[in-house]
Amino acid sequence: MAAVAPPTTWHQHPNPRPHPASSTFTPPPPPQTRPHGRFQYASPLATRDIPIPLPPRNEKELTRELLITILDYFATLIPAHFNGLPLRLVVHGGACMLLHPGLYNLAKQQEYLSARSHSRSHSSPHSKLPRRISTRDVDYIHRSFVAEWHALGVMDAEERIRRCIRLTAGHFGLGADWMNADADVALPMALDAHGKQYDPIYHSALQPHNVALHTVYTAPNGLLRLISVPPVWSIALKLVRYTKYDPGDICLLLRNGTNLNNVHWTPATLASWLRTDAAPMSFELWTAAKLHELHERIRHAIGGVEAWEGEGQRDGQGQGREARGR
Repeated sequence: MAAVAPPTTWHQHPNPRPHPASSTFTPPPPPQTRPHGRFQYASPLATRDIPIPLPPRNEKELTRELLITILDYFATLIPAHFNGLPLRLVVHGGACMLLHPGLYNLAKQQEYLSARSHSRSHSSPHSKLPRRISTRDVDYIHRSFVAEWHALGVMDAEERIRRCIRLTAGHFGLGADWMNADADVALPMALDAHGKQYDPIYHSALQPHNVALHTVYTAPNGLLRLISVPPVWSIALKLVRYTKYDPGDICLLLRNGTNLNNVHWTPATLASWLRTDAAPMSFELWTAAKLHELHERIRHAIGGVEAWEGEGQRDGQGQGREARGR
């Protein structure tokens, strides 16, 4: 299969045309939302209703099933805190990998291929990748969530969502940071065509195509949606960190891109995609040592995808031989 050649130009501002390997694109920021003229809250909950103290760090492992149960409960708190208006949170990290049905199913497939390799003479490279079966937190972008509600005339959205987080933590015996925005300080900002600062990751996540493909959770009562950041940003952030689960997560994200858009990944394809669709990372300002480290990680990630494709081909050939033997 021929490699998909991504655009070669770099853009400091949102790219008006979608990349062939991308599941979203970033048009210019939308106009500011008008404040909601009749927003009224129910009375705030008394402090004694919030379990205090809570452990500062959550040590409880959250499986996919438990995480959904927790989010379902969290959503029931929204009417009393946000006057019944729905919340949408832009999320990233391990929770997205667990909640996204496509990525979750790919993880199961990866596990299957690894298990089959143990019954044969060869060893699958996927057997060496740590299996993500749980997470300890939900990472969300808080800064733009608060700004969005400020634009609606709601100035205490931060206090209200933190109350919901703490009440949920108390109900399930979780640490206070089971839902947090600690990573916000490390996420890049960008300037639009008019020189106004905006949040490129948050904005990209809310584009209709990304919302359609990467809404990873919707509450039964319809009052809470979790939308994953676009895959290019998930991969960019994971390449920067690249610890424990990140290589396996990137492999799943790239494989999902192949399934959606028939992309043949190479180191050059991935590097160019990052330069165009994650331009606010400002790779051109990185030191030579950091760029070398990034390219080594890219090559390692692509190697995982290529090994997966080879493993699938061997599995298909093996099943064909088994069928002929019968």
